[in-house]
Amino acid sequence: MPETGSDSGTGGGLEGEDLIEPVLGDERKTGKGPGLEVGFLLLILGLAIGAVLATFGLELFADNASVIFSAMFGLVLFLVALFVLLVLLRRSIWQKVFRRTELEIERIAAPLSDVARHAAEKDVPRATYAARSLAELVLARYAWLATRRWLIASITGMIAAIAALAGSALLFQQNELLKEQGKNLVTQTQLLSEQNARIDTQIELLQTDAQLKDSDRSANILPDIVAASAKLGEEIQALHDEGNFSGNGRFRLEDISLSLRNQLITITNTVRPYRYLKSDTPNVFNQNQMNEAAFRRRDDLPKTAQLLGLGQKKQSFGLIDRPLSPERGAIIGALHNFNIRETELLSFFGADFSYAEVSMPQIISMSFQHANLQFSDFGSTDMVDVDFSAAALDNMRLRGGKLTRVDFAGHRASDAPGLFRKADDPFFMATRTSGLDLSGSVVFDCTFEGTQGIAPNFDGAVLARTRFVNASIPASTFRNAILVETDFTGAALQSADFDGAIVFEANFLERLQQQSQTGTFKRERYSIEAVDVSTLQDYPLLGEFGIYMPAGLIEGKQAFLISRTAPFEE
Repeated sequence: MPETGSDSGTGGGLEGEDLIEPVLGDERKTGKGPGLEVGFLLLILGLAIGAVLATFGLELFADNASVIFSAMFGLVLFLVALFVLLVLLRRSIWQKVFRRTELEIERIAAPLSDVARHAAEKDVPRATYAARSLAELVLARYAWLATRRWLIASITGMIAAIAALAGSALLFQQNELLKEQGKNLVTQTQLLSEQNARIDTQIELLQTDAQLKDSDRSANILPDIVAASAKLGEEIQALHDEGNFSGNGRFRLEDISLSLRNQLITITNTVRPYRYLKSDTPNVFNQNQMNEAAFRRRDDLPKTAQLLGLGQKKQSFGLIDRPLSPERGAIIGALHNFNIRETELLSFFGADFSYAEVSMPQIISMSFQHANLQFSDFGSTDMVDVDFSAAALDNMRLRGGKLTRVDFAGHRASDAPGLFRKADDPFFMATRTSGLDLSGSVVFDCTFEGTQGIAPNFDGAVLARTRFVNASIPASTFRNAILVETDFTGAALQSADFDGAIVFEANFLERLQQQSQTGTFKRERYSIEAVDVSTLQDYPLLGEFGIYMPAGLIEGKQAFLISRTAPFEE
């Protein structure tokens, strides 16, 4: 069939999809369009990308996103270039493939009419040739439309895929940035924690330095203390040579010079409590620490060490837990060693023994009536016939000591000693015992009559023949204590804790509820059961009854364990 130009035939130069409508129909009319191709292309891209992500993970896609987008964008450019090339070279391509350069409506209609006419004339050769020309035109037109549709669908799908993947890439990038930011935050948090730890260490060092400076300042007063002790010794020696002492060899503060008394009072007010570095060496006055040091060489006997209540750990090295004043404790030691067993005259004129650290193996027959001993620490000092009547003992520590006939009771102003006495004054001067710590001590034949204090500590102590008559000790604790013949008549025991205490009376709880102030002790909070003393390995002080107390106190008696079964109320 001869080739024609774009202006040949009637109807003038109609090209494109307008020409195929009479033969193939319009995809816009049939409802078919590029959506299927686009969807199929996106499915293929999704499967390909999903397979890569499932196989190599999101990190590979995130790390190579720029390469993937570059490849896809290059493919889009290639398809666009191919489309333009096909449009520009379509005549040449049609000529080589279909021997056609243009497709006009007349060119399609003419062979169609020829086929009909020759078929009617029964001219088979010409009808066949006309049909062949018609088929060539139709196939060429369809090939062009299909190619163009595929290119447009491919370009559209690639653009849609790029748009979709761009959002995903941004999300991946954002996730990576968030992960990096999270890592940075973790690193920053760790650095801040380290910085805070170093700041805390620095603060602790500064506090240690400040406390050590206070220690140095107090050390400068040591010559005055030594001089006062020497002067005290000289005066005591002179009194002894003159025979100016009582029959038991004791001296009174009234017998020494006024200047020396004032010097002692000034020293107690000049020195200040401070925290010092404690040594890891055992205290020679603490028998438990001495035994512990001995048992360190026999670490193969842990049960024996546990039975004796000893630990296997060395003391930690560092500042003591609260400020103390060894200098004030040295004044108390000097008075005791020079047989001056009364401190009331010094206390009346303002001597301050609070925070005093007393390092003595024992104190015998000494009076601290009306003394200010708040936050003092007597360690594990043994005491016999010591009087703390009407003294301020708030938060005083006397842990692990052996106390015999120690008087913590208060008294009336008319019965006060020396200058504290006020004739015909019925006012009761109570001993203040808030936070008094006697944990682990053996307390025998002592009295706390009329004492007033919140939360004194008797945990793990042995209290035998001890009297708490009319004592106000709310929130006190007797956990794991051993109570033998104790008297709580009239005592205020709000929220007192007896959990784990050992007693030797089956009706101890009933008696305690009956003796104490009405409503202050709740019997229903506790249960009591019989136990075998030989099984109570957590109560090592039971083995010391025969040493420090009459064995008849518990010998042959049934032991009972108290357990708290209900919480404390507000």
